[in-house]
Amino acid sequence: FSGLDGVLRPSSFDQRWIINFGGGYIPNSRWEFSAKFRLATGRPYTPFDANFNKPAELYNSQRIGVNHSLDLRVDRRWNVGKMYLITYVDIQNIYNRPFNDIPRWNSYKQELDGTSSIGILPSIGLSADFNFRPPDCIDMVRRIIYFFVLERTTGTAEQDPLDQIESRWRAV
Repeated sequence: FSGLDGVLRPSSFDQRWIINFGGGYIPNSRWEFSAKFRLATGRPYTPFDANFNKPAELYNSQRIGVNHSLDLRVDRRWNVGKMYLITYVDIQNIYNRPFNDIPRWNSYKQELDGTSSIGILPSIGLSADFNFRPPDCIDMVRRIIYFFVLERTTGTAEQDPLDQIESRWRAV
């Protein structure tokens, strides 16, 4: 963009490249392994001068470094009737690379700090997947149709619900 002084400068969110790669491997119905790699080029920032000020003529004149990280995840499925319990272990930033960020004044250390990261972030979890297989869904739809169409409209159950709806549709 062009400021009031007419000089062209990059905007604060001018991040040229953000690239994500993700993939997984499912060896069987119980295990799933996945990974995600992220790469992002640095965005512009205004540096501090010798007096720890940010002069307007230096607005967005420098860029932070390139950031990248790798995340890994392992899922294990447990079949419990018509439901799956899924346990997982997820590790973000597996190689513990510090995240390059806009330099900020660290009042605790009394110095500029250009990284902000919590490092490796492991997490574990449990989720439930109520998996309705197609035959279950068809049976459920048949029961709903039977209840609403046959019993509510005719009060009989002589004809298959889907056949009755089809015959009504053809009559229209």
